[in-house]
Amino acid sequence: MFRSNSGHYTGTAWFDDARFFNTENGNNLLSQGDFEVDPEDLDLQVDFTEFDKAGEKYLDELGFNAYHLPLQGLPSGNFHAQRRGMFGGFAQGTVEYDYLMKKYLSMVQDHLEEKGWLGKEYVYWFDEPNTENYPFVREGMEIISRSAPKITRFITEHQPGPDIMDITDISCTVIGQLDEEIIKDLVAQGTEFWSYVCCCPKSPYLSLFIDHDDINMRMWLWLSYKFHLNGILIWSAIYWNSHTASPEGYLQDPWEDPMSYTVGYGLPYGKQSGWGNGDGRFFYPPNRDPGDRLKKYLDGPIPCLRLEKIRDGIEDYEYLLLLEKATSENGGKNKKLIKEARKLLTLPSELVEGPTAYNKDPQALIQYRNKIGELLNNLYTKL
Repeated sequence: MFRSNSGHYTGTAWFDDARFFNTENGNNLLSQGDFEVDPEDLDLQVDFTEFDKAGEKYLDELGFNAYHLPLQGLPSGNFHAQRRGMFGGFAQGTVEYDYLMKKYLSMVQDHLEEKGWLGKEYVYWFDEPNTENYPFVREGMEIISRSAPKITRFITEHQPGPDIMDITDISCTVIGQLDEEIIKDLVAQGTEFWSYVCCCPKSPYLSLFIDHDDINMRMWLWLSYKFHLNGILIWSAIYWNSHTASPEGYLQDPWEDPMSYTVGYGLPYGKQSGWGNGDGRFFYPPNRDPGDRLKKYLDGPIPCLRLEKIRDGIEDYEYLLLLEKATSENGGKNKKLIKEARKLLTLPSELVEGPTAYNKDPQALIQYRNKIGELLNNLYTKL
């Protein structure tokens, strides 16, 4: 039996054989009481209606370039606990499971390709494996690979390295464990890397906490460019309340209590262990009184300053990519300007060297950005 976050007990009971006898002739009234079903006789259908509505809005209309794709039937877990896959009542490792997963995942892959969304998805089904979890992770990744090889497999890792990358398309490493040389070698082999920030590490690392330096979230994107990273990940943006750390029926007020409390990982219910101020919290509710559940609010979520700094950092990252493009499009002309551009694209250690070594003076960053802007203007003017 497994408890939900609210503390209630939930579970599933499986029956191998069920019989209801006719007392007159002894026949079993359940035609398939032994639950023996040929999977080829099952009518497997996937309803994409609601998924397509969201995709058309966010991917087609608003231009989102990445989305987490949840899939049914896969195994799940993290370094603390794991659960094997189950699809249609058939357990991972059975012929029936493999047949149905192949059929299901093929349908998903074909639909994404038809809609033009294939390649923007990432399947994030296991969190932060330790080396002893690699066999379990490998088995789950191979389920996706066999059934839908075009779907992007994703994993968060404590340490970047080649041990699991042969069956993973995107590795996302916690910022405190980034290794520039390892990443550089794997990127050269075609691997994609992201980074993420969460409850750790804390100062002096780049971090997401409210009580740390304001420039952190913007500088995160400059570090991403320097380390050849293509994406960033934040585990949640609206983690306002931990049901397991708070008393039953209590809602934490994120406006007054900035602490994000730990949930899961075997911690006892009711124990308040802090992840950090603002962890997983980048939007805030317009309702500033969680006890008031009757008043209706028409305003949207309220973004925090840290989120705005991430936006600024993304624009800085795009600036660097524009300079790359201008340099390649110049076609060998204006060699002096190209030389200056390549020098700027090699971010100096005085600006950013690593997750704990970066310039905290906003003016240094802005001045460097202005140099990029001036050079972009000159390059495009003289194309």
